Amino acid sequence: MAVKTIPAVGEIYLGDVPATRRLLHVSVGAATTSPDITVGDAAAYPIVTFGANTLIYAAWTQVTEAFTASVTVTLGDSDAADYFHASATIAPQSTGAVLVASTNSVPKLFAAAQDLEVVIGAATVAAGMLDIYIEYAILAD
Repeated sequence: MAVKTIPAVGEIYLGDVPATRRLLHVSVGAATTSPDITVGDAAAYPIVTFGANTLIYAAWTQVTEAFTASVTVTLGDSDAADYFHASATIAPQSTGAVLVASTNSVPKLFAAAQDLEVVIGAATVAAGMLDIYIEYAILAD
């Protein structure tokens, strides 16, 4: 199960402000970096569950601490593991001072609830930290 769910249980919807753009931040990394989502073994890690009628406008990543050699990291959804970011785009072994925009198809509308996932591959994570930013809106009339 993902750490966060959008919209949150009990979140108030203000009928006069539909589709307000919001920004979600989630950190992903080795246990030593105290992230929101701790990763280790090669696996898919759900980071957030978006409800139906959520529109993803953009996705950005920033490696703030280099990952263990050979580790691959992708950002996707339950349809495609690298839908928003391929590992080559994230460049997990290199830190960066800027946010890296998704090179894949955005915006994307979720017709049903769906998880965004970080997929770790090729090696076990012993070090590394990744910041993920997702710009989204909940479309409700």
